[in-house]
Amino acid sequence: MTPAETQWVANQVAIAVAIAESYTGGSEPLPSLARLDATWIAWRGDSSANRLDANTVVNGLGIAFGKHLIESFGLDWVIATDEYGTDVAVFGEPHAVTFFPANMIAKRLDEPPGPIFTLLHRAATDSVTQLRAKN
Repeated sequence: MTPAETQWVANQVAIAVAIAESYTGGSEPLPSLARLDATWIAWRGDSSANRLDANTVVNGLGIAFGKHLIESFGLDWVIATDEYGTDVAVFGEPHAVTFFPANMIAKRLDEPPGPIFTLLHRAATDSVTQLRAKN
């Protein structure tokens, strides 16, 4: 990734912290999965006129989730292309493990509010464990 892309990722994590603080009253330097869930649920239930726009929330919380995936599975930030387009992703070997974290969150905008981050992380753990067991 370019320095500008790397800075964008860092900025998104800072935005996630600010969103978490706004909706939950606090945050860690990287909001925990439980805090991301609480933030998501609170934001989804926010009907105020000054509610943050979906793009800001999806990118901020999604990139923070991507950082959790990196820390859990030894992945790296990349710009990746799939059949849906080009976007920020996390990637690692073996088996070309690839996640598009912001897109993973965006796809849940139409679902009922719930603890998506812990569930997605658990599913990712299962997938990565199965893939890496093939070596």
